[in-house]
Amino acid sequence: MRKYGVAALRRRINAGLTSYADLVEDLPIEIRSLLTQLRKNRFALNLELKGTNRLVNTIEHASRNISFALVIAAMLIGSSILVLAAKQHEFVLLWLVGVVGFIGGIVLFALMIISNRRLKKDKD
Repeated sequence: MRKYGVAALRRRINAGLTSYADLVEDLPIEIRSLLTQLRKNRFALNLELKGTNRLVNTIEHASRNISFALVIAAMLIGSSILVLAAKQHEFVLLWLVGVVGFIGGIVLFALMIISNRRLKKDKD
């Protein structure tokens, strides 16, 4: 009877009506504040997007792959220039640095492939 009786129903109705009365009383002030912000171009809307972690992780992974690919490409191009320069001018040191650069680029490429496969297995 305390929860569902007439007195309890009357209390809930009174609480609801009081709450709506407070809302109606505060509404003009809130609307005025909103309109003032709109007029002054100071209206801000904050949104919280849920479930964006997967998208953020994908973008981070893609940007990491792009940066690795750029470093590898730079190493391979630089190494090929050094090998060609060494061949033309007969500098053994340039040829050696070029070959080390090729090997380093190939090793980085292999590490990138292995890292991508491990990340893919972890996601699955």
